[in-house]
Amino acid sequence: MQTEAPMLDTHEKRPLYLQLTDALLKQIVDVYQADDKLPTEMELCDEYAVSRTTVRLAMSELERRGNIYRIQGKGSFVAPKRVGELNSLLDFDFASHCDGVDPDTITKHFGGLTSGRSISVMMLQQFGCQSRDEIQRLELIYELEGSFIGADTFFISKSHVPSNQLDFQSFSRIMDDLSKSIQSVRESYRARQLSDSEASNYGVAKLPVLDLAHYAYNSEGKLIAIVCRTVITGRIPYQNYVFKS
Repeated sequence: MQTEAPMLDTHEKRPLYLQLTDALLKQIVDVYQADDKLPTEMELCDEYAVSRTTVRLAMSELERRGNIYRIQGKGSFVAPKRVGELNSLLDFDFASHCDGVDPDTITKHFGGLTSGRSISVMMLQQFGCQSRDEIQRLELIYELEGSFIGADTFFISKSHVPSNQLDFQSFSRIMDDLSKSIQSVRESYRARQLSDSEASNYGVAKLPVLDLAHYAYNSEGKLIAIVCRTVITGRIPYQNYVFKS
């Protein structure tokens, strides 16, 4: 059984393909079962009155999030839910990723709590927000023996942050609450060198770093958090892992 397709809003600032992604994910959650075949691209074009390019972008987004899988020549299908699986990139415990490093030698502190100019237009679209002031940016700095080794930058809705005064305990409570809502995560990785401004800000040389970006979505396909981690890999042996309950 299939429910009537909702109309997409051409006046909304979010791109049509993200609106379609949300609409299709709602159908997947409410109507379909694991391994059910989804409508063809042309059927979705007709159903939602959008171009084939929009449909392809939406399907690619769903595939990246792990909500669907594709079989060449046969179509797209609903992916089985992976129960009890959590990627360690969402545990916010930086020290646990530092192989062979004593966790007690790594210190962490807040580097700032801001909104406004640091939020890009693309990020506004991803969150479906109208104003940069609706998104809060929080930075957590990690040091080994007093020297910078990495940072986590969190972008979340300002509605989750009670005030501009935040200690680590209240911050952890916010992230724990958000983690309970996470249904899927998309990750990206990039190797680069620290910029002049970053090196000056962190008090280190322009060293090679690894950037890890994590996009967390709830069961309705809504983006609820972006976590950007920067690691100076020349100073620590960094590892990632996945565990299952």
